[in-house]
Amino acid sequence: MRIISGQFRGRRLNAPRLPHTRPTTDFARTALFNILNHHWNLTSVRVLDLFAGAGSVALEFVSRGAVAVTAVDNDALCIRHLQRINAQWSLSNFQIVHAAVEQFLEHASGRYDIVFADPPHGYEGLQQLPDRILASGLLYPRGWLILETPRKVSFADHPTHFDQRQYGQIAFHFFSVPRSISAG
Repeated sequence: MRIISGQFRGRRLNAPRLPHTRPTTDFARTALFNILNHHWNLTSVRVLDLFAGAGSVALEFVSRGAVAVTAVDNDALCIRHLQRINAQWSLSNFQIVHAAVEQFLEHASGRYDIVFADPPHGYEGLQQLPDRILASGLLYPRGWLILETPRKVSFADHPTHFDQRQYGQIAFHFFSVPRSISAG
């Protein structure tokens, strides 16, 4: 795994081997950030990465100059890995939160332009996750929720779902916050 673009382009992440994580591949991340670059000025966004794991997506946002990036994960090895990178790279726009995503959503404050979530395969609350994130009030109006799932998962019938892109065995699902939910 490496950073694709920005200030830290080419740096390797050297994440510890964790059986329950599957970092977003360089190929899929490149495709995702090509989409994002066409719709967002990445140097002016606030980003939340849920189930951050090895941090490849969060650190890509950091490298591309996001105003603030918060990475949330419950695994102590992932958190130590992210803390090590944070210290080595002297990051000022990167916050790491050691918490279960469910508890974070219940108690978190702040607002984000983009929320990225990559729950582990077999995550029991997957179908309810978009609604939980959207109802949390963490996204700005017209903010995007991007959910990474196995290719076979569909959210086409979800009222806030507006796009799905497939890359290899994974899919990115895009949701946008309606004003009625975000005005809260």
